[in-house]
Amino acid sequence: MNKTEKKAHEWILSTLKKEPTFQRRKSPDFVCSDGSGYEIKLLRSNAITFSSSQFETLREFPYDLKIVVFDDGEEPIAIIPFPEIRENPKYWGKIRIAIYERDWEERVIYIRIEEKDRDALKIKAGKLGLTLTGYCRMLMLKSL
Repeated sequence: MNKTEKKAHEWILSTLKKEPTFQRRKSPDFVCSDGSGYEIKLLRSNAITFSSSQFETLREFPYDLKIVVFDDGEEPIAIIPFPEIRENPKYWGKIRIAIYERDWEERVIYIRIEEKDRDALKIKAGKLGLTLTGYCRMLMLKSL
């Protein structure tokens, strides 16, 4: 569980008095014995995000489903009944609902480097008038 999911687990236990089952890599994040489901989202830039396949999975959930939105606090800032965004997922109040295509995420890879190496690469990139990303892309293309 990530930090937000841990906060949500505690909130469900203490506030709703339910024993949630965490579903790793599955939506919704928590399912309770009464069939209710809770998808947990972290608010970023006044938006919550879903992949298109995740949103479709949530649409198929047969029971009571809520989207529980957290910011940095310990309590949720919003509890969104899923039927309210099921057919028109753009906004709920002032919260933007962002849905992205999954294939975009699969085309991106992340490479971790140590800070000293990153700084050295930034200097070399700057000398060529490139961003760090552009410089790394150039290096990868040269090596193919």
